[in-house]
Amino acid sequence: EKPGKCPKERLHCTSLNSSCETDLDCQDYLKCCSFNCMKTCLDPYKEPCLLPLKPGDCHDQETRYFYSPKNHQCMSFVYRGCHGNVNNFLSKNNCKKACARVFKKGQCPLFPFNNRMECPSGCRSDYDCPRTDKCCDSACGFVCAKAWKVKRGHCPRKPENCFKIEEPECQQDYDCKKQEKCCSLCGLKCLTPSE
Repeated sequence: EKPGKCPKERLHCTSLNSSCETDLDCQDYLKCCSFNCMKTCLDPYKEPCLLPLKPGDCHDQETRYFYSPKNHQCMSFVYRGCHGNVNNFLSKNNCKKACARVFKKGQCPLFPFNNRMECPSGCRSDYDCPRTDKCCDSACGFVCAKAWKVKRGHCPRKPENCFKIEEPECQQDYDCKKQEKCCSLCGLKCLTPSE
C-alpha cells in the first residue's frame, strides 16, 4: 500500500464503478480510493471537491455537477463522457452531500498551534477536520485548527509597500471593538471595514 490517506466516501453507494482494484493499479503516488461511488486512482494529498472543472473530451453531452470553490456551491456543466475527474456528480444533491463541508465558516488563526511543538496530522480541506475546525496552512503544512469567528465587511486594501511594520493591535476580529475588523495594513490594526 502506498503512503497517504484516501478521502472518505461521502455518499451512500449501492454499487461502485471501478477503474482500479489496489494501489498497484495506480501510477506514481496515486492511490486506489472510493469516492463519488467510483473506485479510482486519486492523489491522497488533494481534496477531490477542489479539483478543477474537467468536462472531458469525448462526444457525449450529459448534465453533471461539480463543486466550485470560487462560488462555494455546486454548479452544472456538460460532461463529454470520458477523461474527467471525481469532482463530477450525477446530481446536485450528491455534489452538496460530498462537498458542502469543504469550506466551513470562520477564519484560520494566525498561529494554528496551541503552543505544541510537534506537528499534528495533516488535512486536505475543512471536511477532514472535526466539528467547526478549519484546515489551515502552517509551518507543518495543512493542519486542523480552531476557527476564529469573522465580523462582517472587508478590510481595506493592503498598500503596495510598507516602510514600517507597526506593532500588532490585534490577532483576530474579536480583539477589536464594535464593528472593527483586525486588518493587515503594515501591521495588524483594528479598522472600520468597507461593506
